[in-house]
Amino acid sequence: MNEASVTARLVQAVRSLPGFVVFKHNDAKTAGIPDVSVTARGLTTWIEVKVGETIEGRQVQEITMMRLDRASQGGAIYVLYSEGRTLIIKPGGLLIDSSDVNHDHKLVCAWLIKRHCRA
Repeated sequence: MNEASVTARLVQAVRSLPGFVVFKHNDAKTAGIPDVSVTARGLTTWIEVKVGETIEGRQVQEITMMRLDRASQGGAIYVLYSEGRTLIIKPGGLLIDSSDVNHDHKLVCAWLIKRHCRA
């Protein structure tokens, strides 16, 4: 499954959460801007979706993710969908949650609920 289809399914899953507003940003003209933003309860989370074995991308993307993480009270994450597992990783590489389920959108939704409902 490619990154665009995985991102579309993640967006669909997050949109099912009551009170969450989701925007998909990724296209050819938005280099460096994360793929998805999620807002609920006064917080915004920025999500960069990756499919493969690593979160490595463009340097501008990592700089943007670091800046957004600081500006949004820790609200920037990479979601890495790798063969047979799903990882949630902070800019800089810190693993904050994981699952041994391929394309585990429930893991991401649970993390978002936990983050946004503590606000």
